[in-house]
Amino acid sequence: MEGGIRLELSEYFGRIFPSTAGQMYYPNRKNSGIFVSFCFIEAGSNYFSHKPSDRLKSDDVPLERKLYDGARKMSQDLKDSFMSFNADGLCAYFEKIINKDKYGDIMLAFAIPPTEEKKSAGTPESTCGSVQRIY
Repeated sequence: MEGGIRLELSEYFGRIFPSTAGQMYYPNRKNSGIFVSFCFIEAGSNYFSHKPSDRLKSDDVPLERKLYDGARKMSQDLKDSFMSFNADGLCAYFEKIINKDKYGDIMLAFAIPPTEEKKSAGTPESTCGSVQRIY
């Protein structure tokens, strides 16, 4: 891959999830599977069929939780579930769930210097570009 670093999906999600708004997850802030599920859905995957209004529990998102913690890798079926990658949808989702005051933390987690913030490097759009290369 040119111009970037290779990350495992779990590492990518693990760098973003701590900076998301806690009220986005029901019933427990620790439910990383919900985060992963909606990242896939908003990015254009049809593998998971949850709706934002669904009240998901850990039992509802076992694969997503395994993707988050690294116990499962992205299978070919998951990759094939993207007809196309919806970067705009994923960016809109990140804008909705990432605490604005945490953009700097995410930048540092991806080794982006804080001085780049003025160049929009710490925005959800730059984060979306990174995940698109993973898919």
